[in-house]
Amino acid sequence: MAFDKTFADLGDTPSRIQYDFSFQNVSEATIDRISFSSTCGCSVAQIEPKTIPPGASGKVTVEIDQSNKGKGPQTYMVFVHYETNEKYRQRLVVKTKNGTGVTCVPERFDIETWSREPIVRNLCLWDSRTVPLRIKEIKTSAPWIRCEPADPPREFFEEKRFTYHVMIDVDSIPSGKNEGYLEILTEDPQYPRFEIPILCRIQPSILVIPERVAMVKDVDQVKWTGRFLVRHREGLPVVLRVESESPEKSLDYAVNTEEDADAEVSLAIDSETERYHPLPWTLKLLVEKPCREEIEFTLLSESP
Repeated sequence: MAFDKTFADLGDTPSRIQYDFSFQNVSEATIDRISFSSTCGCSVAQIEPKTIPPGASGKVTVEIDQSNKGKGPQTYMVFVHYETNEKYRQRLVVKTKNGTGVTCVPERFDIETWSREPIVRNLCLWDSRTVPLRIKEIKTSAPWIRCEPADPPREFFEEKRFTYHVMIDVDSIPSGKNEGYLEILTEDPQYPRFEIPILCRIQPSILVIPERVAMVKDVDQVKWTGRFLVRHREGLPVVLRVESESPEKSLDYAVNTEEDADAEVSLAIDSETERYHPLPWTLKLLVEKPCREEIEFTLLSESP
């Protein structure tokens, strides 16, 4: 394998970089047994195509994650191992200056909460260059994400810091996993765009105890009954209703609530209904106060 170059000095770089080394198979044999090793777990490589006939060209893509590296010069080495009639090893070297350009802290937001209060996080862009970054526009991928400058750019030693408030409107998104991103566009050709992923996991503030409710047939064989508790994590009173999967799966329920106490929900299913639509059933608990939430839970049959 003859490479156009085996050394690349990339100068100032962000924390995650990618570089392609081009090559040609100058042997008379097809190369298809290829592997890689590196001097650092933060660098990985892949080749395209996987099989290289004689005379064909390809590229080795080296990906480097410098987020756990210190600032300043860094050197990364990747070794390409391949076979024709003999075994060969080719060294590829990438040199960088980590953190001496523009860095984004944090590179992503991973938020988990059950509270419905708005969340505010700080985002900083650090620029150590002599000509500082010029921000052109800030975009968000979803209406529940907002971003605005926290204060004017400030000097810290030889770096300039741009600080932003990232605000998550938790009350407007459902429980579960919610994904979006923040996009910062600049006038700098070296750093034209920053994309900051945002993952917000909303845990239900309402607990169903237990989540799988055992229904017991009464001694007269007339109906199935069961009960469960509904609890707000902060002990607030709960207003709710229960819905079944379909109109055919009708049931009766009663809610016993007291202020600052769990809500006890009693359920009853007619035996004739259960005979045509056997348990288990999946029900929806629709909470209206103190917050709007929709929680699924399961009814199981249990022998009396």
